[in-house]
Amino acid sequence: MPALTPTGAAEYEVLLLLELSGSHKRLQKLIMSQALLPKPQMRGLLGKRLRFHIIGSFIFSLSVVALYKFGVAEPRKKAYADFYKNYDAVKEFEAMRDAGVFQGVSPK
Repeated sequence: MPALTPTGAAEYEVLLLLELSGSHKRLQKLIMSQALLPKPQMRGLLGKRLRFHIIGSFIFSLSVVALYKFGVAEPRKKAYADFYKNYDAVKEFEAMRDAGVFQGVSPK
């Protein structure tokens, strides 16, 4: 192989690859495989990602709301309804008055 002198950084890298690879065909395959890669999408990338993430966050938030409603709020409302179904406020007041909880009302 003839001695080649690099004139730039890119040529130096190519020459280094030539020396490391040992054959031009392997280097040529490497360069061709890089040329066949699709170009990355740059235009409209933010809009596409935002659309995906907004839809995903909307679905996630709806699922969290449904889980909270049926896992926390409904059982809580049922517990309050069950408690106040048989709750007698006058009877509770008399029990607290007899126990001496209130200062302004004397126990019986």
